Amino acid sequence: SLSILNKDFVKSKFNNQPLSVTHLNNYLECPWQYFFVNLIRIPQVETKHQVYGTAVHVALRAFFEAYKDEREMSKKELLGLFEHHINNSSMDSGDKTESIKKGRNALSGYYDEYEGSWNRNLLTEYGIKIPNFEIDKNIAITLTGNLDKIELIDKNHVAVIDYKTAKPKSRNEIEGKTKDADGNYKRQLVFYKLLLDLEAKYNMSSGTIDFIEPNDRGIYKREQFIIEQNEVNSLKETIKKVAKEIINLDFSDKYCDDKDCRYCKLALTLSDSQ
Repeated sequence: SLSILNKDFVKSKFNNQPLSVTHLNNYLECPWQYFFVNLIRIPQVETKHQVYGTAVHVALRAFFEAYKDEREMSKKELLGLFEHHINNSSMDSGDKTESIKKGRNALSGYYDEYEGSWNRNLLTEYGIKIPNFEIDKNIAITLTGNLDKIELIDKNHVAVIDYKTAKPKSRNEIEGKTKDADGNYKRQLVFYKLLLDLEAKYNMSSGTIDFIEPNDRGIYKREQFIIEQNEVNSLKETIKKVAKEIINLDFSDKYCDDKDCRYCKLALTLSDSQ
């Protein structure tokens, strides 16, 4: 029988697909989440949080594109773009109303907080693709990433900004140092530094996690990190280790810590039917 747990099938799927930091984070969280969502791509319904996050990103991208070209976009236009995206989504009307209220509040406060402080020398949605990242001497994969915004400090140095629509996290939480933290946000910045280093066009001076929602006290937060070379080196090792595990199907008997994980449950039904 053709099994999706066939080594050659998994290997060819993996080799023909660029690896992004989302894929990596998903794998580290639950190998089966990565397997079903990213590798074989079972159809997923966008959650309302995903639709909301996309709407915020789309609005900010258009806003900063205009800002870069010195076409000032008003706060009203920014909110209008966000709202338009939500209204055109497949959310039900209750979720739309709730999301619009939440987004208007967040973006309105964000605009007021930072207006006039942005660098005009910027690029939005900066895409990078690195072919032939060597895993070992017989295997190379493609790494890929899409950076929300990069601000050019000078010709070679950039600051990378990543928007987050989740509730603001503390610095320790972002770094994965608190009890339940996964370190995904920090890993994302390190991954971007790796991509930029490999692309060799810009030097990443810093990476900032920019929270678009205020915290419970109504305060807007950003956390800026200087990414060290040893962090990049350690991430390279993680990527190599994960790539080998996927290619060799080493995860086929591994399950995550979440007792209710639907991907692990799906995997168990698969192995029962083999």
